[in-house]
Amino acid sequence: MREWLLDKKLHSYYFIFRWLIFLAIAYIWYAYPNIVVINLHEAFHDYAILALFTYLFLAQIVYFIFKNKKRQLSVCIKLLNVFDLLLLMALITVTNNWLSLFVPLLFIFIFYMTLTFSSGLRWVLFIVTISIYTGVGAVFNESFLDHLPLWLVQMLAFVFIFLMTNYIIRKNNDELAVHNLYTKEQLIDPITGLYTHRSFQNTLSKFLNMDKPFTLIVADINQFKRINETYGYDTGDHLLSTYGHTLLYFQREQNYFSFKYGVDQFFIILFETKKHHVQNYIYLWENLLEDSLKQIDHLNADDVSIHYGVLLNVTKETNDNVIERAMNALKEGRRLNEQIYYEQRKNGSRDD
Repeated sequence: MREWLLDKKLHSYYFIFRWLIFLAIAYIWYAYPNIVVINLHEAFHDYAILALFTYLFLAQIVYFIFKNKKRQLSVCIKLLNVFDLLLLMALITVTNNWLSLFVPLLFIFIFYMTLTFSSGLRWVLFIVTISIYTGVGAVFNESFLDHLPLWLVQMLAFVFIFLMTNYIIRKNNDELAVHNLYTKEQLIDPITGLYTHRSFQNTLSKFLNMDKPFTLIVADINQFKRINETYGYDTGDHLLSTYGHTLLYFQREQNYFSFKYGVDQFFIILFETKKHHVQNYIYLWENLLEDSLKQIDHLNADDVSIHYGVLLNVTKETNDNVIERAMNALKEGRRLNEQIYYEQRKNGSRDD
């Protein structure tokens, strides 16, 4: 979803601008009726202003309802763009068409519309906009031919605004792509494809501040330094990559997040709190890893083993505290020679 579309500050400014325009229209409409040629029976003037106010008021309510909901906001803004276009064309039609005092508002609309819609849709809406504008002038303007030079100048101005705004968007998207690439490089480990230590800290903090308990698992490749020395660092990197992609393979179910933490350590935030469910996940990883290790040349799979320290039902506490508990569980599992060690409760019993 495009960043422009989700910029609530931009939309807020636009809504403020719409109200200011409404006040200006109402003031000019009543205070200086001779300035504006209004092709509307005087009896309907008050109704027209009331209808305009009602539309703006309802649109404002809809915006406030959906402004914090990304998907609904995108639909809301696009629909309001279409209604704004129809309303603006009606206003131009009843105020002397191409000579209307309100034609400059169309420039603002084209600018905002271009920022709001995706590339294909913005071209479609732009063509529709200038087509309706041209049709309004051709049908309701008795001096159509006399005003063709004015129409041509306006069209050139519309095209300039549209193309210039497109250029701004492309430049912004290019800069955003570079920024996202840099951010991705900072948050994704290039060898394993997993989220990095930095991302783990941020994600862990987020889930610790939520009321929903989860399971935290730390995985450690045993004797990884010896594997590097025996088989070479390329093989060591291949092993890291293999285990990382093992975790990623089952992560597609969106039931856990996995991270590379240290040189040979990994953290998994799992949204299961039952011991047998957690154990099933670890068995899945182990079975896939066992098959994948056969693809690594010159590596004896029997030399590869992984220990797991597991914390069940993790809730609100600090990052440092919960990481320390997980590391202690991992150490205790190694001491007891248990591949999977579940942290014991204070009363000495284990979670089931």
